[in-house]
Amino acid sequence: VAERLPHRVPPSRRRLQQWWSTVPPAPARELATATIPYANVEVDAAICSACGLCSRFCPTGALPFEARGDTFELAFQAALCIGCNICTLACPSGAVHLGATLSVAVLTAEAPVRVASGALVACITCGLPTAVNGATDVGPLCHVCSSAAKAPSTQAGRRRSLFDSLTRE
Repeated sequence: VAERLPHRVPPSRRRLQQWWSTVPPAPARELATATIPYANVEVDAAICSACGLCSRFCPTGALPFEARGDTFELAFQAALCIGCNICTLACPSGAVHLGATLSVAVLTAEAPVRVASGALVACITCGLPTAVNGATDVGPLCHVCSSAAKAPSTQAGRRRSLFDSLTRE
């Protein structure tokens, strides 16, 4: 999964994008995403682990992710988003969700709009870069090591259950 999956924008979406470019600038307002063929990806930057999985799995490239040295940036281009919800499913920390409204300014923006950014540090277990906000009481953990720390191995879990059942009797 180190490489991005191919990004393809459906022809119908490209035609809709071209139409938006001909429309005069609209007043600043919010549109209900339930009534339009677009979605609004929102990211809780406080819990984003900067893993980039949302970007890797986005089928249209609507979520460009870039890590530069000790910082990262996740952006969103609403015109490319097809509302497939894959980004929310791919996010291991639950930081990505779809919003109920979408700003006309964000929809008609020519460039992606930043939705999360921050500093990167090395995971204390594996050394992979992770967001500073991924810090635990023992130190910063990437999304993989954090998941492993939360869920002990199946064998260890079985041993713990066996031990607990034996000590209760």
